[in-house]
Amino acid sequence: MKLAVITTSGVPATQAHSMQAVKVCAALQQAGQQVRLWVPGNPPPEQRLPEAVMAHYGLSEPLDIRWLPSIRLLRRYDFVLRAFAQQCALCSHPAECV
Repeated sequence: MKLAVITTSGVPATQAHSMQAVKVCAALQQAGQQVRLWVPGNPPPEQRLPEAVMAHYGLSEPLDIRWLPSIRLLRRYDFVLRAFAQQCALCSHPAECV
């Protein structure tokens, strides 16, 4: 199954909700699911490296993480809509986006 997880938590971060989102995605991936994690922000390139994320969260394999910019004033509602639109654009069949 293909899963798109959209979280308003920044990655990498030390807050519990960030760790929860990444660990759930890692567990789903280890269970054989295809997981893509959409997160807001634009971290420096060295923090986007799969090795850096794996080391930060103690993961055994890399995750497919996509970062999108967001306007904090809009409480990241713009990010959620943008992430959903991007995910639908990547789907080969419209029914996969639901």
